[in-house]
Amino acid sequence: MTSPLITVHAVGPVTVVRFAVRHIREFGQAQSLGEQLASLVEDHGCRRVVVNFAALEVVSELVISRLLFLRMKLGTVNGRLVLCGMQPVVQQYFEAFRLDRFFSIFPNEESALREELAGGE
Repeated sequence: MTSPLITVHAVGPVTVVRFAVRHIREFGQAQSLGEQLASLVEDHGCRRVVVNFAALEVVSELVISRLLFLRMKLGTVNGRLVLCGMQPVVQQYFEAFRLDRFFSIFPNEESALREELAGGE
């Protein structure tokens, strides 16, 4: 699956989502993102998802709300959401608002995939 906002591909049983834009600030973009992320679980049966933030330079509450929704969706099917590749400013945002308590965050996609392919927790 590819869209103007994200690209999606599978690595074994793990679904990798990469942002294709530097920021998501408009409500319409966030709504589209939320629909695409929900579709991964509802329509495609994804259970283990890694979201790579490498391209995203700015994070907004619109993006955070969609990630929390995806985390909830995955939780209903015993799935798991892992984040990785955050720019320092994005990582600081997560830490400042204590969002790192809700998400497993890895420095890069390789380490996130290694954890998920090993079974994660």
